[in-house]
Amino acid sequence: MQTSDGGGCSTASSTQTSTPTSSHPTTTTTTTSTPPVRPAKTSSSIVLQVFDLPPPSFNSLKAWEAFFGKHSHRDKLGKIVHYGSRGMASLLGRLLSLFSQHSVIATILLATQTRFKALYLNVMAARRCVRWFSGLTILRQLIENSSKIPMRLKASKALMLTWMASDHFRHLQKIKILGGDQAFTRNWGFACAAFSWGLAAYHHTMILLASKALPSETAAECDMRTAHENKTKRQIFRNIIASMSAMHISQLWITCEEVAGFFGAGAAAIDMYELFPRV
Repeated sequence: MQTSDGGGCSTASSTQTSTPTSSHPTTTTTTTSTPPVRPAKTSSSIVLQVFDLPPPSFNSLKAWEAFFGKHSHRDKLGKIVHYGSRGMASLLGRLLSLFSQHSVIATILLATQTRFKALYLNVMAARRCVRWFSGLTILRQLIENSSKIPMRLKASKALMLTWMASDHFRHLQKIKILGGDQAFTRNWGFACAAFSWGLAAYHHTMILLASKALPSETAAECDMRTAHENKTKRQIFRNIIASMSAMHISQLWITCEEVAGFFGAGAAAIDMYELFPRV
């Protein structure tokens, strides 16, 4: 028999019937072995049902050293600072327009905005150096797994690879090795990125819709399925906000610099979160 644990997972229980004894020929004893009761979800686990905290073992200097020992992890942190400072510079500009140019508050806001702009431009330039040949992983996946991945995922990866190539091309334009219009390169490159992340969001949505509980699912299998579904939900959200940020940068859909900045920083924060070790 299947019993629900109250969290969408079912656990198996068994019923055993003993044979009658000679002293009590008409007595039948029924013993039901009840599985251990799983602890009820706390309020924090309900709030963090899509985002959970890293394991306690991660709260050590050695763990953080190992985590930031990889340049890809450091780049994600740089991306948070890069896009976050871009959003802050724009937000401070909006606040600046609310005050007189000669007021003390306006002076403080202007000085802070200048620093965020400098941080944004310098971190953006620094990140380009470590991104060289970062598209080789995607290229290898397309070549080796071409027959195994669906067409929508192939298209998403191909568009992402195109954006990475355009980013390298734009870098060469910026340092005067190649000529051409940097704005044009930026626009069509980020347009490819926007469509790539849009396709990725659609792909993960299809995966989430296809995920269903099995009739004989155990508690452990339910936990694994729930964790996979939560990760898929995070990827859907991440790809949507990343696509919106890229659409603004490419001028496909101009919103505001805050959207481009804070949405880009949010996507990078989710990327970094996914890199945290799990139990």
